[in-house]
Formats: sequence, C-alpha cells, structure tokens
Amino acid sequence: LARVDAVMATHDLNMTTTRQYWKRNHRSGYGFAAVVAKHGWEHQPFLRDVTKRVVIRGGGGMFGVALGAVLTVLGWFWIGIPLTLLSVAAILNPRLLRTAKLMRELNLTKREAQIYGWHCSLSILPQFFGGCRYVFGALVGMPLRNSRVKAIEAEVCGELGLAEFRD
Repeated sequence: LARVDAVMATHDLNMTTTRQYWKRNHRSGYGFAAVVAKHGWEHQPFLRDVTKRVVIRGGGGMFGVALGAVLTVLGWFWIGIPLTLLSVAAILNPRLLRTAKLMRELNLTKREAQIYGWHCSLSILPQFFGGCRYVFGALVGMPLRNSRVKAIEAEVCGELGLAEFRD
C-alpha cells in the first residue's frame, strides 16, 4: 500500500445527529485501542500518535477541567480557573490554534479548516471513552459486539438448534 497525498474521493457520512457522530468516534477510539493492544505501537506510528493525542488531550483535558472545577468550587480560584482554562485550550487546540496550519497542510479553505478543527477538537472526547471501553471490556471479558452480528448469530443458532453462539 502506498499513501498518495491527493484527494481521491469524497464521502458523505450521512450523520445527521450528535448521537451518530458520538457513536462513530466512540467506535474509532475503541478500534484504535484494539489495534494497538493487538499489534503494539512499534509498527503502528499513526495509531501510536492518535492514541497518545486522545489520552493526553481527551483524558488529560477532561481530568484537568474536572479538577479545575473542583478546586474553583473549593475556593482555590487562583489554581482552579487557570487549570480549567488550560485544559479547555488543550482540548480545543486544533480549532483555536491550528486553523492556518490545517489550511496550509491539507489545502483547505478557511471555513473547511475551521470545521475540521472543531472535528479534531471534539472527536477526542468520544474516542477517549471508546478506548476506555475497550480496556474495560478486555479486563472483564466483555468486548463490544455489533448488534447486527448478534442478531444474525442468534438467527443462525436458532436455525441450528444451538442455545447461543460462542467465540
């Protein structure tokens, strides 16, 4: 496989709700974690970088916002408010600080770069939760299963007279 640095196709994801967007990014985070767990980072530099970004900006950013809010409520304003603001800035970094870079590197218009910046900023939150869900599932032996696959398995097992499908 070779990467060609040119637009080759466009794709309409047909996402019309926030739930669809959240679910797609949650699945992406789950998938990133699953591939890294199976193959390691050494041979997956793209996934290594994505996973680090999701953990640091997504997990660290949310932790910083929560900690900053708690400190502010407890009266430690001089620590809580700056920590909250820095954490929000870390999460929103692509949208706030990288629009020009996105325009230049991806040959986007300003509007496209702004939209893509929002996507890059906001997608890390469900991706972080998706990665956490993978880790949880791996620890307790409950991986995510596609509901359509479950329905097909149940139908096939019913036709074969089996109680349930086992991996």
